[in-house]
Amino acid sequence: MPGDHLHHVLAIGLGKHEVERVPSGSGLTLGFDTVETKQVGKNGQLIIRKQAGHEQPADITVVRGMDKSPAFTDWVKKTLAE
Repeated sequence: MPGDHLHHVLAIGLGKHEVERVPSGSGLTLGFDTVETKQVGKNGQLIIRKQAGHEQPADITVVRGMDKSPAFTDWVKKTLAE
């Protein structure tokens, strides 16, 4: 309806704990490796079939304010140090 505004918030959780709520996120990409299966058909022609393989890691860009809780930033730093 005109005048209605939707408000979306991205919540970031680590295990059972929500550590951050941010006003925006972008660039979410999901994908799979492609697996090719090659066969020879009855008439001798090569048949190549493609199907989804392993899931690729997802990427996301998170935009957050400087005044937020340090829990998420601390977790990122700890993870990168390991």
